[in-house]
Amino acid sequence: MACHTLDFLDYALGPIRSVQGTASNQAGYYSAEDIVSGAFVFESGVHWRRDVVLYRLSELGYKRNRGSQGKVAFSSFGTDPITLTTAAGVTQFPIENPPHVQQPLIQTVVDELNGRGAVPAMAKAPRARHG
Repeated sequence: MACHTLDFLDYALGPIRSVQGTASNQAGYYSAEDIVSGAFVFESGVHWRRDVVLYRLSELGYKRNRGSQGKVAFSSFGTDPITLTTAAGVTQFPIENPPHVQQPLIQTVVDELNGRGAVPAMAKAPRARHG
């Protein structure tokens, strides 16, 4: 799910110049990693750090980021406006999702599975072979 947030940050802040991260199992509910920490530096010079705690799902979609001149908060999956807080005050930027925002990507996946195209992704998992 974090890929959508990274897509937005790439659009807003520029390409990622460097990244470091780690993942581990913290809660112990299952054997897979359930916490991921990442530190990013964008071409614009902005530094961004995020911890994704997968066993606290209610917090996944809303991001709060503090910088040297203020803070910004936004939702990756909701309809809340982007909120910028600086010494000058609070500014909200309502950005509506277009209707059927996910349909074009879903259609490319369906087309590839039916042998009529290819998903335009930079990294793809191997296709399962049936029958």
